[in-house]
Amino acid sequence: MPKKYKYFSENDFAKSKIILVPCSIKDMRPSTLERLDEAREYAGIPFKVTCGARSLEHELSKGRDGTTSHLVDHDKEILCKAVDLKLSNSSKRMIALRALLRAGFSRIGVYSWGLHVDDDENKPQNVMWYGGY
Repeated sequence: MPKKYKYFSENDFAKSKIILVPCSIKDMRPSTLERLDEAREYAGIPFKVTCGARSLEHELSKGRDGTTSHLVDHDKEILCKAVDLKLSNSSKRMIALRALLRAGFSRIGVYSWGLHVDDDENKPQNVMWYGGY
């Protein structure tokens, strides 16, 4: 049985099918979820998960290289280290951004729809990018 988190449950990830990829809280790395839960506490506003884990097959079918921090492969014991969070306006994005940084995330993508956040230690740290769309 997965660990219980204060602000996130299986339901939050089951609903994250915006990109038509089913996701489960069991696909997520526990330390990533713990940090995300901490950030949610600091923020004091809801975080809507729009994307968590993605399979290698999905990534390759989209023409991507398969190195995303969203990757999950239970056979290789790889768990997802990333989430996309829908935040409806710039004020909420700023609140979430401050909370995510305070919780120790150092890899954040800013988009018009919200934020990508991950704690993938195998990628460059202390980076932020703007993805547009």
